[in-house]
Amino acid sequence: MIYLTIETICTSDPGFGYNIRLIEYPNGSAQIRLYDEPLTLRSENPYESDELPSGMVLEPFTGKRVREIKDFSDLEPKTDPLDLRQISLSRTKQMIATYARCVKWEWFCAFTFSPDKADRTNYKSCCKQMRTWLKNTRDRKAPNLVFLAVPELHKDMESFHFHCLLSNTGSLTFEDSGIIKDGQIIYNIPGWTLGFSTATKVRDTYKIQKYIIKYMTKECHIMSRGEHRYFVSRGLPKPKQSYYLAGKGEEMDQVKEIADQLGLEMTWVSHLDGGYTNVTYIELQPDKDNETE
Repeated sequence: MIYLTIETICTSDPGFGYNIRLIEYPNGSAQIRLYDEPLTLRSENPYESDELPSGMVLEPFTGKRVREIKDFSDLEPKTDPLDLRQISLSRTKQMIATYARCVKWEWFCAFTFSPDKADRTNYKSCCKQMRTWLKNTRDRKAPNLVFLAVPELHKDMESFHFHCLLSNTGSLTFEDSGIIKDGQIIYNIPGWTLGFSTATKVRDTYKIQKYIIKYMTKECHIMSRGEHRYFVSRGLPKPKQSYYLAGKGEEMDQVKEIADQLGLEMTWVSHLDGGYTNVTYIELQPDKDNETE
């Protein structure tokens, strides 16, 4: 799990919170989350108001807000199991996307398993073999290897293979396969002996998260229940979070000022309707015309 380092750049007095959240990723991109209603960041006494939301009461010993239980039926889960699966899948994809933005990746790879060398329908066994290969590669050829591996369920809906992002590959060998697709040379990795492998050089490290996320499908998510759903190197650089409170009607001015200060441009905007507040997600990336290696 990734732990975000939190740095408060500009907030109001304790208790008033923020309506803009900035997340700066180590690969040079950033995301701004703009909230329609302010959220509380911290407060000396978050319960100083006598007004409580409907259905909430103050727990007498700690003073925390808790849901009022009037009947034993109130303790039964209110969320449909299908909704819980969707929430879990969304969280998994979010974590994969976060890790994908923590490194400037060099290689995008795919690894399959031959039926005579592995039980490719056994998810747990495939995961073990993938982890072992990554560990051996790091120990023997690339001591600074950085990786993010995500499984995909094959078209037969039984077999598994892996997609990996790699950087700092040391002496790991990539051989030109003689195939060119979409203007890119397709490489093979002789060190992978459990099946077939392909590798391409990453051309756009900012778009790669979209490619790696799509392989985590709901079917794969269900079949991998109770197991690790992705593998990632330890010690990745961590994103940094900052919080701002903009005045009503001044939110976009603050967003543009943040983007200008970071030297980034807005590339994508999406909206999400929430229970308490709606959220606008604004993606920021370096201007490719001004970006230098």
